[in-house]
Amino acid sequence: MKLKNYLIIFIIVMASLTTIEGGIRLWGYFHRINHHQKPAIKDEVIRILCIGESTSAPYYVDGVDYSFPKILDDLLKNSFGTKNIEVINVSNPSITSSQIAQKLSNQIQTYSPQIVISMLGINDHDLKYYTDQRHSYDYWNEIKILKLARLIKTHLFPPKTLSTVDFGIDPISSMKNPLFKKILKSINRLDVKETLSLSEQLFQKYPSEKAALLRKIGEEYWFLPNKKKIVIPKALDLAFDYFQQAYNISSNDGLIIERYTHALHVRNQDGKCLEVFEKLFEKNKILGLNLETRLIACATENLAQPPHVARILKKLPFIIQDDAYHNTQNNYRYIQRLLSQNNIVHLAISYPRIELQHLQILFSNIEANAHSYPDDLELNVDNKPVAILPEFKDIIFVNNESNFNLLLKEKNYNDLFIDYSTSRFGHTTKLGHEIIARNIYKTIIPIIKNLRKERRYKALHTSS
Repeated sequence: MKLKNYLIIFIIVMASLTTIEGGIRLWGYFHRINHHQKPAIKDEVIRILCIGESTSAPYYVDGVDYSFPKILDDLLKNSFGTKNIEVINVSNPSITSSQIAQKLSNQIQTYSPQIVISMLGINDHDLKYYTDQRHSYDYWNEIKILKLARLIKTHLFPPKTLSTVDFGIDPISSMKNPLFKKILKSINRLDVKETLSLSEQLFQKYPSEKAALLRKIGEEYWFLPNKKKIVIPKALDLAFDYFQQAYNISSNDGLIIERYTHALHVRNQDGKCLEVFEKLFEKNKILGLNLETRLIACATENLAQPPHVARILKKLPFIIQDDAYHNTQNNYRYIQRLLSQNNIVHLAISYPRIELQHLQILFSNIEANAHSYPDDLELNVDNKPVAILPEFKDIIFVNNESNFNLLLKEKNYNDLFIDYSTSRFGHTTKLGHEIIARNIYKTIIPIIKNLRKERRYKALHTSS
């Protein structure tokens, strides 16, 4: 008798859940039809969300942001007015495609963008033996009841988020001071004593920025060999010392930890690197997860020491294996599906000097021979157009190969890039960012015009 009662209860519960699921899906279907399958328009502003890593994160020169999203924002506001366009840059250094995919849903709800610009995947390059299963496309995510439950949970118990301040900021006041330019010149000459003397003067003027300034000076030493295109062991040693001093002052600053742990990894001090992360996870787990690129780089070198590594890795929801390329592909496809569901235009941007096919293959049925995107990919398409899968046909691709290669015929590499973060390109200079911004600008202008035309049409028919 009890078994029969349990069976009846089970059938009632399943029938109720099925009815609710069907009702939610029907409501969503008719809602999309009534709204012409366009995103909700809260105001007249066209919002453009930029997602990516250090290649698109804010790039400060003398306290001014010259990243391509900021330059694009200025260009578009000149064309459409300051009140009609807003470019929002949520890119972070050292972030992976998995983390970008994880954050995107909340960012869509927060900013309500009509366009998303993506340039991402390069940080997965360091993650050989690593893949993240958290954010791949999962059909469980399509169950509306579960989505509703997660939404209610999010509103009742808002998740902690990482602020810009937590991740670290540049020493803006110090960088605007004339002494900072003198420091840069002394670093270029490798005049260690003068650098120390000048930096001490800035420390006294801006004591609250000391840790950030130490990190900034360390970065200048770190990138000096790339700028001069010669090996300078002394510069790397000096950079490490500055990073270490900065960490000793501020052990909860994301930018400082990112630089310090990277330097530890390069110096084969991965054990110390893991200790830094272990302390960080005790104080700020959210920040630790946002720096997982560096953590994995240190951890994968220590796989032969499972007891030491396991103590830290057991706290993280990922697995280690040799498939970084498909991790990037799965996350990029997840991102497009999410944008498509929300009727958001997606501009996928190729990295400078990288063939557009590298990016397009991620959305095709071509089986790539690669460990990671984009550097390890071997193209076998003879520069022919890649057949994009129908599911991803709405993506608008922007090519940054020909424009950079053409300019390099008349300009030096250092005019466009500040380093060699990969074998073919690096982080771009102010000029490099401007080239990317103007390339996107040409593509995005007709898209914005069409969006504005659709809004006027909708406003006209709604009023009538």
